[in-house]
Amino acid sequence: MEIRELEKKDIPELNKLLNSIVEEGIYFARNKKRTLKEEKNLFENYLRKKNRKLMFVCLKNNKLVGFSSATRKQGKRDHVWEISYCIKKEYRKMGLGSALLSKLLDHLGDRNAEQIIAWVIEINKPSINLLNKYGFEERGRIKNGIKIGENYCDYILFQKRNILAKSTKKTSPRTKK
Repeated sequence: MEIRELEKKDIPELNKLLNSIVEEGIYFARNKKRTLKEEKNLFENYLRKKNRKLMFVCLKNNKLVGFSSATRKQGKRDHVWEISYCIKKEYRKMGLGSALLSKLLDHLGDRNAEQIIAWVIEINKPSINLLNKYGFEERGRIKNGIKIGENYCDYILFQKRNILAKSTKKTSPRTKK
């Protein structure tokens, strides 16, 4: 297994992977497949904003089987990074998601990320278990925030305070010094 930064040559396989997750219909909030051209445009955007984004791929026997990303928020949320990850169906339960998340968290520590968040659909138990394993805590829910077919599911927000970050102190603008 190899985990490395996303490269331009990975885009066609990444596009297939992400579209296969969309087809499954239960793990992504996104419900529309992307064209290869759209995926290439997103990669070009990634290259322009590399200081605000991280993208890794997981290869097994030289096949792209997993992907993870982190995007730094802007403005007053500049200290927050939102993560996402996925593994090709036939490669799940092999520790690849854990390896991808571990790599991503290491790099976020290097970037002094203070807060790391992830949104997960409540029926995605493997992802919830993975986040819990790495110290993420549930911070909120949007009741019935996701509709899959005719069924509604909660959309859950998970958060982790990165202990490697410079500062994780809670402050309030109303607090007097």
